Amino acid sequence: FKTKPEDFKVRFIVGNVHDPSFLSPSEVVTLESAPTAIPLRDIKVDSLNSLRGGVSAILADLFFHLFNKEQQESLARSLASLLSPTPGSMIFGSHCVLPEERLWSPTPRPGESESKIAMYCHSPESWKELWEEIFGKGRVDVKVRFEDIEEGNELQGTFPGYRNPMYEMKWSVTRL
Repeated sequence: FKTKPEDFKVRFIVGNVHDPSFLSPSEVVTLESAPTAIPLRDIKVDSLNSLRGGVSAILADLFFHLFNKEQQESLARSLASLLSPTPGSMIFGSHCVLPEERLWSPTPRPGESESKIAMYCHSPESWKELWEEIFGKGRVDVKVRFEDIEEGNELQGTFPGYRNPMYEMKWSVTRL
């Protein structure tokens, strides 16, 4: 957006979030166990593990629903371990959900007896429970907003003929 490398200070780190050498599940960092802060410009990073406990805001947008339940839980724990223990630090994003936690599949395509696509969908309640389990009840404020997907039930034409509703959840997890 009209920036130059010298004035755009964001560093992109590419990796597989399910590769433990890049990002591994770990305990949530507390104020007592927090590492000494290092200025971002001084960090030489080839994995996110070196940022553990030092990130004040994490955007996790539109990708949790791409993974199965176990992978989502592992990813949530990994991201939680990166979050600074400072009150107000947050993880936020959005993803596809359903009113009840379950596996979602679209209508099978013509010629298929069942859909080859399946997506694990949390409910707003199960999503909140996941984060409270990770951080501890009363240690985070989990907010969720449940909305109809504006593109309609066919998910932008990806699943023609599919009529069961799909929803989007916008959410935030904020350290208290």
